[in-house]
Amino acid sequence: MLFVVFRVFLILQAILILVVVAEGALKRLMLRIIFFMLGIIVTTAEFERRDCRAKILVGNKLSFVDYIAIHLAIECYTVSTKDEGSTPLTIAFPHHTFRCKDGDGLVLEARERPMFDEEGRGPIAYAVQPEFHPTNGCSILLPFSLWPFVLEQSVQPLALSATRFFGPSLTVAGSNGWWDLFWTLFSPITVFHIRMLPAVHKNGETDTAEDFCRRVEQEVARALGLTVSTVTPADFKKWLSQPPASQPSSPSQATIAPQGPVISAAEFASLPQSYPSGIEVMVQQVATVLPHVPHNVIRKDLLATRSVDVTVANILEGHVTFVPVSQGAPTTPPPAKPSSQGRPSSLQRHASLEERKKALVAEARQRYLEKHTTAEGKRDSS
Repeated sequence: MLFVVFRVFLILQAILILVVVAEGALKRLMLRIIFFMLGIIVTTAEFERRDCRAKILVGNKLSFVDYIAIHLAIECYTVSTKDEGSTPLTIAFPHHTFRCKDGDGLVLEARERPMFDEEGRGPIAYAVQPEFHPTNGCSILLPFSLWPFVLEQSVQPLALSATRFFGPSLTVAGSNGWWDLFWTLFSPITVFHIRMLPAVHKNGETDTAEDFCRRVEQEVARALGLTVSTVTPADFKKWLSQPPASQPSSPSQATIAPQGPVISAAEFASLPQSYPSGIEVMVQQVATVLPHVPHNVIRKDLLATRSVDVTVANILEGHVTFVPVSQGAPTTPPPAKPSSQGRPSSLQRHASLEERKKALVAEARQRYLEKHTTAEGKRDSS
């Protein structure tokens, strides 16, 4: 009981300092002492890499209370979305809760903030965590949202890791700001480590927001020794909505993609790199069936699946998002023919494409079912 009363007293002291004391190094020092007594320790590394041209700090998300560690490490504004919830500490810290959840709405709302105004920008940066849900930071990195990378030409990545001693996990699936804050403030010791990575700059007009985002994503994943997951917010929500007894061990297992012939990692690595490379041959095979899909989108999925069949199925079933490319008209028009035997109409071409799509999906599913049935039969016979 005395422990709880002491912690509550320290929390009130922290809120008082946040409200009364002006921003600066002194305030961060006082807060570091208070939160150290609360069992929250923050260590930093390579902060000499800070590039003041980068007005956005981008980090992975470990929990809904990472903003505490980030504020103790560097002077900044932190950002959360509406569904994460506000707590007394988010209100006391220089923290902004955006009304929108993701996408274009976040971009528009961010541009209304003074820090994103071209004329009003100061030395203080915004710290954002574009993963759609916290992870433990030990196995995977969830894909980043694109909205921070639309706003700026340069960002500075942060690699966050944490260890909790003698307490529950830092966060759990389906958690919220209040729950994470309670266990963080009343756990004996929680150690956050924040590493500053070199700033990443957009490569001119040819670098899209998605390319920019994925490069930063890979830098953070590499620094933490993680792999970038292909789990989407829809996959996660579907997994979370299932009863605990029937939930797969991870969201990535909630949706099973059709399994076509997959080449091994060694074979994939040994594909010739000179043009036309092995990967480009696979890209062309997919593009022959799906000519409206950009080659860079096909190539990216092939790097993950190493299978033409699986990539085709992923695209047809909507697991891969893209902007269709327009099919240009031929430079030399075909010779005129009688109208009854002329070129097929756009409706006919669309119907033909839909038939090919359905046939490919049906074939991939049949292949998966046959493989699955064979495996089940072998297990039953053994």
